[in-house]
Amino acid sequence: MKKTVSRILPLVMLLWGVGLSACGDSAPEPRRYELRLQGTSNRFSTTYLTANAVQVTLGGVPLRTELLTSSQRMDVAKATHAHLVAYFWLMPEQARGALEATVTLDDFGAFEGSDGSAGFVDARSAPLRLKLEGAALERNGRAVIHLDLDRSLGAERQGSRPLLPHLRLVY
Repeated sequence: MKKTVSRILPLVMLLWGVGLSACGDSAPEPRRYELRLQGTSNRFSTTYLTANAVQVTLGGVPLRTELLTSSQRMDVAKATHAHLVAYFWLMPEQARGALEATVTLDDFGAFEGSDGSAGFVDARSAPLRLKLEGAALERNGRAVIHLDLDRSLGAERQGSRPLLPHLRLVY
C-alpha cells in the first residue's frame, strides 16, 4: 500500500497543479492597433515626411506605443499606400474611452511637384493631433490619418513649403 501511494502521489500532485493553472485568472490581453499615415495629392508626385514620436492617450494617460521604422522617410504622396507609423495597445474596455493620438514629425521633409519643382517641407508646425473613435478602432483595428497635401503644403518660399496640416481620420 505504501509503495502504491508513493507512486500515485507525484501523479496526483502533477494533475492538481495542471488543474490549478487551467483555472487561474484568464485576464484579457491588450489588443494591438495600428496608426497609419497616407497623403492625397494632385500637385505633388513625391512628398517625404518622417515621424519622430507618437503618443496615444486615454483620458490624458499615455498608452503603450511603438514607433516603427516604417515611419522613417515615408512618401506620403502615394495615395495607394498608408504607411504604418506606430502600434498602440488597449484593453478591450478602454476602446470606449477618450482616445487621442499625437504624431510629431521631423522638422523637415522634401517634396517634388508634378510640375518639376522641388524643395523642402517645413514641418515645424504643431504636431498632428487627433481624437480617435474607439468603436471604429475596435471594428477595423487601425486608424489612418489622411493628409491632403494639396491643401497642407503652403506657398513655396525660397525652396521651402510650410506644412499646415489639413487632415481627416479614416478607419
